Amino acid sequence: MQDRQLSVLICTHDRPAALARCLESVQRQTHKPDEIVVVHNGPGPASLPSAMTCISPTRLVWQAELGLSRARNAVWPILRGEWVALLDDDAIAAPGWLAATANRFADDEVGCITGPVTPWDESDAWQRKQSQVSWARYPETELRFTPDNFDPLRSRPGAGTNLVVRHAALPPGGWPEFLGPGTPAWAADEHYVFFDLIRRGWHIVYEPRAVVAHDYPTGRPAWHRRMFRASASRSAYLAQLLLLERDQSWRTLRGILAAGARGRAGAPEIPRCLRALALLYGPLALARARHRARPGREPPPAPVLVDERSPRS
Repeated sequence: MQDRQLSVLICTHDRPAALARCLESVQRQTHKPDEIVVVHNGPGPASLPSAMTCISPTRLVWQAELGLSRARNAVWPILRGEWVALLDDDAIAAPGWLAATANRFADDEVGCITGPVTPWDESDAWQRKQSQVSWARYPETELRFTPDNFDPLRSRPGAGTNLVVRHAALPPGGWPEFLGPGTPAWAADEHYVFFDLIRRGWHIVYEPRAVVAHDYPTGRPAWHRRMFRASASRSAYLAQLLLLERDQSWRTLRGILAAGARGRAGAPEIPRCLRALALLYGPLALARARHRARPGREPPPAPVLVDERSPRS
């Protein structure tokens, strides 16, 4: 396999203990990345864990303006890798995570590689409940999504917690700053990226061996909040396709009407009244988020390099 430069990108927001665990899991990778870039997305600078042992050159960058997509866009031009592995700060990558994706790097048709996301604590009933949600069930066999078989309404290639993206395959506008954490829409940024990658001819591969564990909230109120936000962000994504992607409008409308007729709109794991509220909130959230990300707004502050470390010999 031809050697390809690989960057790991982790965006974080005021979770130092979780970040330390996440970075430790990256240090344990059997396929070593060429660099690790951590973006602190928040009002004040942070620091890397003092006890961290670097296996790869590591940089900490501060991006003050909130928004996961905004943080990724801020540092995307300075990443050195041909491929970029994206990991949430409250996730832990299995030691073979990067090795499982690396055999796809030489496939020129592939623009993105995904993998399963499992509960961090399998002994916790609420964590296990997350893995039982219909859209969070991951198959045990490899899947390949192409322009011929991808359905923007039904296909679920993966989750933003576990992505490896070809640097050059990113959409021309970068990560969608009108979707995702830190916006009124809360999430669905990865679903729009999947849609746009496929629209421009790229393939997406789901690799079942590229496993990442994620820390999910526990308790009924946190569960309902997460399911509400999942439904609302899904509604915002559908509103984007329906209202602003002209080639998708009729297909999206038919899909929404069909899902409503079957009673399958929104997350069935929450009460119907909350589901309806979430579906109504989605288009409003999209409008608010797009207004914030509108062209001509004052540009966000430039990212600031806070810390840089070299591997210890």
